[in-house]
Formats: sequence, structure tokens, C-alpha cells
Amino acid sequence: MNINCNGDTLIKKNLIVNIDVNNEMSWDLNTGYTVNSLVKWVDGFSDEKTIYDYGLTAFDIGQTNEMYGNLELESQDNRLKLSRVGFNEVINPTSGETSGYTSTISYDGFGITAATTNTGTTNGGGVRYLQLNGGYLVGFFKLKDFDYNILPFRYNQGITIETVLHLNENSHGIFYMMGARAEDKYIPHFSGETTIKNNDPEGVYTSNGEYLHSLILDEVNRPAFKDYQDLKTTEWRVVDNSENINGNVIAFGITEEKRLFYKYINDYGQIMYGESLYTNIVSETGLTSISITYKSEIEIHDSDLYECYKRRVGELAFYVNGRKRWVVNNFPEFYFKAFKNNKTKQIGVPYSISWGGGSFGLKHSYHYDKIERFLFINDTNEYILDNFEVIS
Repeated sequence: MNINCNGDTLIKKNLIVNIDVNNEMSWDLNTGYTVNSLVKWVDGFSDEKTIYDYGLTAFDIGQTNEMYGNLELESQDNRLKLSRVGFNEVINPTSGETSGYTSTISYDGFGITAATTNTGTTNGGGVRYLQLNGGYLVGFFKLKDFDYNILPFRYNQGITIETVLHLNENSHGIFYMMGARAEDKYIPHFSGETTIKNNDPEGVYTSNGEYLHSLILDEVNRPAFKDYQDLKTTEWRVVDNSENINGNVIAFGITEEKRLFYKYINDYGQIMYGESLYTNIVSETGLTSISITYKSEIEIHDSDLYECYKRRVGELAFYVNGRKRWVVNNFPEFYFKAFKNNKTKQIGVPYSISWGGGSFGLKHSYHYDKIERFLFINDTNEYILDNFEVIS
């Protein structure tokens, strides 16, 4: 298959991400399988800054082996970067330890190797690709309240997502996901880092002096007051996770029967799932282009309403090797939002892209003062079925 347009030139108008593992400018053969986009969004920006609390969330997906690890951002870090997922094996977990443990990143069950096709491009030679054996790549494109935003969070005129997959008879699963890569792990499953006494919390702090337990200050009206300036007061509140995850993630993939599928959590906490007909199976093998397009029925003309305009509906279409294979009408627009939590406790979680896989979730979450907890019970769907309503 010729994966190029017009010889070796891609159509670059409105192109905001281009990752090509066959190009050493995009993947330089590093053993960590970190890939970089060859292009940038014209409005993307990254400030020079140290993100001190990076390890609070990156530790869970094996992108640092220190919960107190930092991330150095430079102004040139304005293109999408995706890195391999793994998990940390803590050698000496002890409740109460915040820095004295030893951990190593493991990729057991999340294998990636480099491979090359037998047939080449129009220029000759094989095409290099990443062979996934459970592994995949993940990255983030926006940080709440930090000067870092390299992709739009919402696409006014629509979006096209094209992925070239090297398919074989066993290929199946999610190949692309956007939005929240996990729920907010600080809500509400863990509370050992912080306790509340007489409405005053105490415990472990972030670098900004925020508590690790998911407490936010809400402004509320007093039930009674003498002077008008005393009308408002503040109270600590624990956020419900549904406020963060509902309507905030979508994934696309291929079933074992080679049917295309989508999966997302709607605004009401239901897992919405759909798959193409058996007459629309992906029977192709080898290098195969799968394009997903979404175009809303309504365009937002007032830029002041862009961030708060209601969710629209439109056409979701799937193309295989350039031919339209499946269309879903009245499909709800997908765009993403930050979590209702402090910015330091959600770094790299809500505005994420997974390429070649889905969500790491909370299975390998670690916390300060806590030993690892497995929330996905017995590696089955029991946890999901007990907590979500699945609708086809």
C-alpha cells in the first residue's frame, strides 16, 4: 500500500499532528519508544517551567519511577509527544514512606518492538512500524492552569484522525483514545494522605501547598447572617468522580470479528458502545489506513461562546484505505475538560491521547503513605459491570 499522497508529500493544511515512526525526526530509534509530531499546531504554546508534581500521576503509567519526580518543560516542547506506558514495581513498599522506597519500571504485558514490512514505499525499502504486544503510547496536550496547550480541546469545524495500522488476523482492540486516561485517583477511593479535624484538613501537601486528598473549597451562602458582607462562606467538599469522567473520554478500535467500534462515557455516566455491521468488517491486512472523521451539524460563529457552547451532534464516519466504511449520524460531539481538582493532582490525565491502546486506568495507582491498591477486581469486567451501565 502507498501510504503517501502526491508522492512523498502529505496534505498539511490544518494538519496539527503528524507522527511517522518511519521518519527518524519523529522516532529516533530510542529504546523508550518515545515519538514526536513532525508538525505543530499554529496556536500551540509551551512555557519554560518545572512541573514539580509530575510524579503524582506519571508514576502510575511508568513514565517516571519517582512519585516526587519533576517534568522540565521548554518553549520548544510545543509538539505532541507520546511515550510508552509501563508500571512501577515498588521493591520495598512501606506505609508511611514518601521517598525511601525503591521502584523500577516494568513493561511485562505491555510489549513493544520495532518491525519492518517486506514491501516498501514508492522510494523502495521496507516501512518501519511499532509492533504492539499489549503495549501502547500515551501523552498529553494540555495542562490545566499551566502555560501549556499544544492542541485544541474542541474542534469547531470538525476533526479527522488517521492511523496507519499494520494488521494481521489477530489484530484487535482499541487503537486510539482521547480525553481522560483515568479517573481522578484522589477521588474518592483514597483518603489516607489527608484527614479533617474540626473542618481543618491536615496531611501531605503538593508543591503548591494543596492537600493530596481531593478537597476543594466551595463558596456557599450562610443560612443566616447579620451583615451583607458575611453572606458568603467557604466549605471543604469532596468532588464526585462523575463530575470529571462523564462525557470526557472516547475510544475507537477493532473487534476480534474485525468490526469497527467506538466506546465513550456519556454525560450521564453510561458507557456508550457501537460497532459496524458484519458487512463492514476490516478484512484488510498489512499496512491499512483507518480514518475517523467528525463534523458537527452546527458551527459556532461567536468565539466568546466557543468554550461554553452546548455539546453538538454530527456525523461520525470511518474510512478504510480511503473508502467510507461506516457512518453514524447524530453522534454527540467529543471534546474534553479539566478535572475539578487542583492542577497539581491531574497533570497529564484529563487531556490525553493514547495511540495503539486504551486506558491504564487506576489498576496500578500508587499514593503517598499507601501501598498499591488494585481497583479493577480480579482482572475481569466485574468492577465495570458493578459500577457502570453499559449500553449498545
